[in-house]
Amino acid sequence: MIDRRVVHRSRDDEVFLEDYVALGDAQLLADVVIRSDHVRARTGRGELSSAIALEVFRQGAFLIAHQHMRVPLDWHFITKNAVLRWSRWLPSFPASGEMRYQLDVRVDIETKRGRPFLLMWGLRLLYGGRVVADGELHGWTVAPARYRALRRTALAAPERPARPQTPQGESGAIVEWDDHDPFLLNRPGDHVVSMILIDAVLRAVNAEEIRLRSFEMEFRRFAERTVPVYLLVNTDHAGVSNVTFTQSGEVVAVASTSSEPYAV
Repeated sequence: MIDRRVVHRSRDDEVFLEDYVALGDAQLLADVVIRSDHVRARTGRGELSSAIALEVFRQGAFLIAHQHMRVPLDWHFITKNAVLRWSRWLPSFPASGEMRYQLDVRVDIETKRGRPFLLMWGLRLLYGGRVVADGELHGWTVAPARYRALRRTALAAPERPARPQTPQGESGAIVEWDDHDPFLLNRPGDHVVSMILIDAVLRAVNAEEIRLRSFEMEFRRFAERTVPVYLLVNTDHAGVSNVTFTQSGEVVAVASTSSEPYAV
């Protein structure tokens, strides 16, 4: 089993990468194992959920960054963009047991002062040699001192604020999460982590009941834990949903998804 710290996880059962081989300085192929009893593993139709697919992408990105780019374990990753595209063919999960995939990870790097700075990952999830999903992740690597400087004006809030009334200029639903959820909050943090916002998008567009074909999200600024985050969804008749997150009247992230109904 791959060390959970390398993929930024606090529990062994949340590590979905079992082993890997390097295919070059900037590419690796990892074995992926997902148990069917994981609470987020499957959609209502028994296919691999988008939340888990995106988490597998994230773990592959962290793995290659730490193992091959030699990014120190205590550095921070700030997500800029996340993209997931499903193929037209998806295998179904067994009622019990596990599913095995392979993850192809490639990375391009922009350096700053000789250290990795902007990382751009290309990812493909394969089952039986066939691509079932592909996508990209873009993000910055930030040294601990630099991260503290970026965050010095933000106050960490160990307690969630009471649910307030929607202030003038905000619209939509307040983003909710469970502070004890090991999947969404796997490492201590002082801001709303990207997986919480990703999960909110997938729940808002009812990704468990429709066949999601694509997901794209742009993170524009930190979402603070001390102030409510609002989510607004607009969906058209073609199955395209646009999601906007605001906080204190400013847009913190935007997302779009495309979907289609399951065949009857």
